[in-house]
Amino acid sequence: MKNIFIYVIALLISFTAIAQEGGQYALGAEESDPKAKAILDKVKEKYEGYNSLQTDFTLEITGEIEETQKGRVSLIGESYRVEMENQDIISNGNTVWFHLKNNNEVQINNPDPEGKEGFLSPADMLKVYDQNLIYGLKDLLEEEGQLVYHIEFKPREKDEEADFFKLRLSVAKGSHEMTKVVAFSRDGTQYSLSFENIEPNVNFNEKIFTFDPSKHPDIYVEDLREE
Repeated sequence: MKNIFIYVIALLISFTAIAQEGGQYALGAEESDPKAKAILDKVKEKYEGYNSLQTDFTLEITGEIEETQKGRVSLIGESYRVEMENQDIISNGNTVWFHLKNNNEVQINNPDPEGKEGFLSPADMLKVYDQNLIYGLKDLLEEEGQLVYHIEFKPREKDEEADFFKLRLSVAKGSHEMTKVVAFSRDGTQYSLSFENIEPNVNFNEKIFTFDPSKHPDIYVEDLREE
C-alpha cells in the first residue's frame, strides 16, 4: 500500500518535471494527439516558470479497497515533502525518510538509482514515462464549476507486469493547471489524486526536506541505506 500510494503521489512530481523539461512532449509525438500536445505545451509553459510548488491533495482509492487520504505536497528541484495524517515522506534528493507517525518510527532509505520503487525523484519518473507513453485528448467536461480537459496516457507497448494500464490527467481549460491524476490499475482499482490550493514559487526553508530524529523523542530509527 505504501509504495502504491507514493507511486500515485509521484505522478504530480513527474508531470511537473515533464513541464520543466523542455521538449519532453515531443517524444512519441508521431503517435500522439496534436490537440493534446498543444494543451500540454500550455501546461509546460505555466509550470516551467515555477521554482517551487506546494499543493494540498486528496487521494481517493476505489475498488476492493475504499479509502480517502488528504495531505500536502511541497516540491523544489529533486526535493519533496509529502505530509499526511499518519505518515510523512521526505526527500532531499539524496535520502528518503518514511516517518510512520502511529508507530513512532522512521525508515531511512537511499534513492534507488534505477527508480525501482516507482516514485522518488522526477528524474526517475521521467525515465519511465517520457519514452513509453502516448497520449490523446479525450474530453472537455465541466467539473466543479470549471471546464477541464481530460488527457489519457497509455503505454506504447503492452506491459503485463506494469501496475497501471492507463493514466488520465485533468487540466483546467482557463488556467492550464493540473487538477487531477487518475491511475487505472490492472486489478480494477482506481487511484484518483486531486489537487487544490496550488501555490507556486514558495520560499521553502530547506530544513523541511530532511528529517531530524532528535526532534522526536524515543522514535525508532530503521536505517535501510546501503553503503
